[in-house]
Amino acid sequence: MTDKLLGKTLDDRYTVVRLLGKGGMGAVFEARHTGTGRRVALKVILHAAPEDIHLTRFLREARAVGAVESEHIAQVFDTGRDRDTGAPYMAMEFLEGEDLQALLERLGPLPVDLALRIAHQACLGLDAAHAAAIIHRDIKPANLFLARKPGGGRIVKLLDFGIAKTVEPTLGDGGLTKTGAMLGSPLYMSPEQARGRGLVDARSDLWSIGVTLYQCLSGRRPNEGIEALGELIITLCSTPAPWLQEVAPWVPPEVAQVVHRALAIAPASRHASAGEMASALRALLPHGHEITEAMLVPLPAATRSFVASRGAPPEMLATASATTLSTPGSRPGGGARARIGGLLAGALAVAAVAGASVYWVVRGDAPSGGPAPAGNATPLPPGTASPSLPTPPTPLTPLTPLTPLTPTVTPADTAGGGTAPPAASAHASSAAASTTPSLAGTAAAPAATPQGAGTPTKKSTTPSGAPTRKPTPKPNGAPPPRSDDETSRK
Repeated sequence: MTDKLLGKTLDDRYTVVRLLGKGGMGAVFEARHTGTGRRVALKVILHAAPEDIHLTRFLREARAVGAVESEHIAQVFDTGRDRDTGAPYMAMEFLEGEDLQALLERLGPLPVDLALRIAHQACLGLDAAHAAAIIHRDIKPANLFLARKPGGGRIVKLLDFGIAKTVEPTLGDGGLTKTGAMLGSPLYMSPEQARGRGLVDARSDLWSIGVTLYQCLSGRRPNEGIEALGELIITLCSTPAPWLQEVAPWVPPEVAQVVHRALAIAPASRHASAGEMASALRALLPHGHEITEAMLVPLPAATRSFVASRGAPPEMLATASATTLSTPGSRPGGGARARIGGLLAGALAVAAVAGASVYWVVRGDAPSGGPAPAGNATPLPPGTASPSLPTPPTPLTPLTPLTPLTPTVTPADTAGGGTAPPAASAHASSAAASTTPSLAGTAAAPAATPQGAGTPTKKSTTPSGAPTRKPTPKPNGAPPPRSDDETSRK
């Protein structure tokens, strides 16, 4: 059917010039308005029955997006249905440039300033859409387009807005997507999307922005290396993202804090709105959020070797998750595994048969290879000394039980009417830090004990304070049972 549309004028308004892309349910053409000559991207849904729910959603959401006014959203000018073929179409803003996915494949990790500018502009577009009660549900690098501006520079445009219900992409990030995938891209979907419980709101888009920004800064997604869909869903719902500075040590801690707040498992722990997240990002951009052509460069090698001051994940992540945030990248424990059945059931609930998303933009060629992941070495925070081995305690000679002795009481001992306090130990601090208490250097003043009393609680000494005798080890060398005196020192 696509060949039949080439050169045809739909509804006497849009003359089809050339095919830009094609998917399972639709195609995108370059077209021109017959009256104004305006260049547009014409998206046409193919093989759609009149009662098709996907067609209904396509037309309804196309009209909704057309009502949103933001320079950061690809505009929808018109919708309709061709009288001759019956095919529904959408006339959209024609863009030239490249999407963020192609940029990442070409450059790898981006400079921090550039990544923040891209995320900030994307949040501005989301804020306008959310104000119109429209949730994107499929934010990812392939749907953030860096369009060329007439006066130079680039501007971020959100693509496929609100179409995720109709055109569901697959797990991969390739160009035209395939039919029969989940609602949204699993690698960028939020935990609530993965559960499939219908509790998705605008904060789900903020999670996807967080994953995208994490990838821009580090060259890898927080869930990198997970291949099985079931494991991915479990991880999303139970395990906080690895701390960004562990994989990208050059990222400042205040930047990492913003990213990880967006990646909080509990929606209530994220930014309250896209506008709030945009403000947090804007505070990190003292020189503005405009993007120039000169900024589209790889991360400098000198920056890769820089280690920023160390931060820590927000404390809210520890309470937002069912697991304790202790080791970055750790997998869920037994409690999370017990929920496998429920999570997989939720994943099956969101599976749907849908068409392919097609892009209505002219994209630059990019190499097929992906960005090289950043190193995984974790440097010590600045000012942290290298760890040293603890000094082992000095071994002690086993002691034999002391024979109870009747101390000699002099008038000077009883003049105070009580027992003299023990002398302070010169090794109190070292004994407290050791697993085996040291007895050397500890002398106690004699205590006045009545005649016939039981075993004294302190070692018997002469009035001068010297021990009455040295302990003698047993012949077999085995340590004797500890006396009450030794037990009290533990």
